[in-house]
Amino acid sequence: MTLIEPKKKRKAYIVISGLIISVTLAISLDVPLYFAILSTVILAYTLSTHKADVPELVLHNLIAIRKTVILLFLISITLPLMMGCGALPTFIVHFSEMMIGQNLLLAAFVLATLLSMLLGTAIGTLTILIPLFMSLAFQMDIALPLLTGALLSGAYFGDRTSPLASGLHLASSVTHTDFRKNMPLLLKSSIIPYVITLIIFYMMGKPFIIDAQMLIQNTVIATVFGIKFYLLLPLIMMILLLIFKVPINRVLTLVAITSAFLLYAKGAATRELVDYMLYGYHTDHLILGSMLKTTGLFSMVNVLLVILLSACLNGILEADLLIDVIIEPFMKNVKTEAQLIRNTALLGLVLSMITCSQAMTAMITGKYLKDKYDAFQVPRSLLVMAIANVGLNVVGLIPWNVNGLVIKQLTGISAVQYVPFTFFLTLLSLFTILIYPFWRPFMHKSAKTIKEIT
Repeated sequence: MTLIEPKKKRKAYIVISGLIISVTLAISLDVPLYFAILSTVILAYTLSTHKADVPELVLHNLIAIRKTVILLFLISITLPLMMGCGALPTFIVHFSEMMIGQNLLLAAFVLATLLSMLLGTAIGTLTILIPLFMSLAFQMDIALPLLTGALLSGAYFGDRTSPLASGLHLASSVTHTDFRKNMPLLLKSSIIPYVITLIIFYMMGKPFIIDAQMLIQNTVIATVFGIKFYLLLPLIMMILLLIFKVPINRVLTLVAITSAFLLYAKGAATRELVDYMLYGYHTDHLILGSMLKTTGLFSMVNVLLVILLSACLNGILEADLLIDVIIEPFMKNVKTEAQLIRNTALLGLVLSMITCSQAMTAMITGKYLKDKYDAFQVPRSLLVMAIANVGLNVVGLIPWNVNGLVIKQLTGISAVQYVPFTFFLTLLSLFTILIYPFWRPFMHKSAKTIKEIT
């Protein structure tokens, strides 16, 4: 990497400091995160000495993330429709009944894994499962941070590997790779940490066994939603279409239409469907009100604006070549593929802590290291693995990250309390930083060192 001018370094440090300060203020004052990103965009643009290049670069970044933005839009309107038509409640009822006689911690981990793979969102998964499992935890006198750790370990599995995961799609988009080809490596890298986590929760959960009396809410769900097997049609359709490699946005569109049709068949009015899509699914039912709820399009606006503004900030930093200042400490002494993958993971970790944004972590790491991976003749899928397994994986472990704050809102448990029990997230990050870069099954045979390339 070329020597960076001191003036450019100072400018980069000012922008980074501004981002950290604005994000800290936004979190402490409970202000939407996009205000923090917007203020940093204004600061960076004011300091820019290449303003003429900014519009073109920003437009290029916006085009690169357009599919992710559309995906988030479709997810935000599809999930409440699936909840309202009874697809997700039917899934919860049938699967939870299979948990009778099972280990509570193990069941929480496995069910969160399955649901997150279906939904592609950790927060959406936790929103659905936390009320159910918290009620069981109170009855069994189990430590809530421990249960929260089990749920998070499963929920963030699908948050990075599900075909619906926005982080996976964003990382794939900025690296110009196919998410379907990235998924096998992400799943492969998850096996050992996942098995170890299964064993840990099995051993820790032995004293906590679920009995039929604890699932009394299933009777209420069945009565309210009129549970029928055919209500699983949207979920079955989603799985089959994804198996046959139908584009994800088309899948969600078809699932949303099917869910809307089922709602109409149950007598729902058009106004009710629109409310679900805009505001999410909510019910005033005494028992189910806190258990079965989702967010809608309006709740997704904050996330969408963060992604869009992150693309703008990225364009401004690119115009002044300030990204190099952030990346330089992690890349300047890289000589081998193993060092490249390890340092990529570490860069993602630092960016997640600084920006509090999955979008900026994926965009900066992916966009500016893809050429480095090409130079080493390392598949870009390994770049996506490093981004997803660490940069996008740790967001729930950072107390000041948006994900950490939302989890605290949902559970009442702070990140400091549940982090010791998020075994899968911790193990996956450690394996990706310390083991996978040096382990032959994850090494690329054609990879070369810098000396061989030059």
